[in-house]
Amino acid sequence: MHPKSKKVAPKIVDELEANGELNDKQKLFCLFYLQRFNATWAYQKAYEVGYESAMVNGSKMLRNTKVKKQLSILKVVAPSQTLT
Repeated sequence: MHPKSKKVAPKIVDELEANGELNDKQKLFCLFYLQRFNATWAYQKAYEVGYESAMVNGSKMLRNTKVKKQLSILKVVAPSQTLT
């Protein structure tokens, strides 16, 4: 028997949709960041930019207070689990 996995993605999506402070790209960044905890990769995916731009702006995004707050909330909603 396989244990049933918890579906955390709907909780995360609901939480992000409820946030009116972030724009759509910032919300996408949060989703991608929670998959790998890699700001460069998440920024590349969300903003469709090259590696160099993502290296600079990914770390800036993590310092954005609204994004930082949202990520801390999402980590509570789905602790130590990746999106599936």
